[in-house]
Amino acid sequence: MGANRAQRRQQERAQRRAAAQAPRERMNAEVEKAARILEQRPGGAEILADMGTRELRREIRQRSEALARLERNGITAEDLKENYRIGHQDGFKAGQEATIQVTLAALCLVLHECHGFGATRCHQVLTDVVNRVIYNLDSAEAVQEVWDTIGLRINLRDPFDQVEETRA
Repeated sequence: MGANRAQRRQQERAQRRAAAQAPRERMNAEVEKAARILEQRPGGAEILADMGTRELRREIRQRSEALARLERNGITAEDLKENYRIGHQDGFKAGQEATIQVTLAALCLVLHECHGFGATRCHQVLTDVVNRVIYNLDSAEAVQEVWDTIGLRINLRDPFDQVEETRA
């Protein structure tokens, strides 16, 4: 009976050592993978050199521990990725709708204030605008058509003149 107990203890110690070694090996593999990914990014080698292995290991360990806590509660990394994707898509859709609605409202107000448009004419213009948005293939095509037809250059990245009249 004493030999069986000693063998069991020896097996338990070996299992604990293996279990303790596995996270260490996984951590080293994660550090190497993160370093390879970071080096491939522009300026990544400098960031990696500044960060140092100890800080990188600490960052990976913190993320791994957070993931382990979530997994203990029944939440997997795949669940997080899927929920992130769904939330990103929903947020993007909500942002698009709000942006388009504000743009159409602003257009209607400008038409009313500057040109005296009433509800009927604003409705006609907004309907035409929505149809143009729906039936143009892409934004570059619509911007080019405005340039060719009217002579206005639309460039929202220009901080001073987002819409520029280029033809006199």
